[in-house]
Amino acid sequence: MILVVGNKGMLGQELMGLLGSAARGVDVGEIDITDMESVQRVLVTLKPRVVVNAAAYTDVDGCESNAELAMQVNGEGVAHLALITKEIGAKLVQVSTDYVFDGGKGTPYLEDDLPKPLSIYGESKLSG
Repeated sequence: MILVVGNKGMLGQELMGLLGSAARGVDVGEIDITDMESVQRVLVTLKPRVVVNAAAYTDVDGCESNAELAMQVNGEGVAHLALITKEIGAKLVQVSTDYVFDGGKGTPYLEDDLPKPLSIYGESKLSG
């Protein structure tokens, strides 16, 4: 089974539609990725083969005034998912953003380009 974390957001809904019956979704209320015990309880109970993280604090402007929350969700939350997926032998798919780059390259970025975020949102996603 593929577990989509953050299935009620825009990306999560799209993934659920594409994956169909192969996927199970969880969102706030069922899992709190900022809480290691919550992540462990859900993943150990559901035992997915793959976890796709579509959960994020995506309010770019809001991240600037809520840096701690941005880092908790986009950084620490991803760490919790990574640790528990490794523990249960599952794969984690983490979705990032072009905000981890400064936009100055002039050509499309590649995965191995040096990140240089210009915002708290970008920094928090890079942390994840």
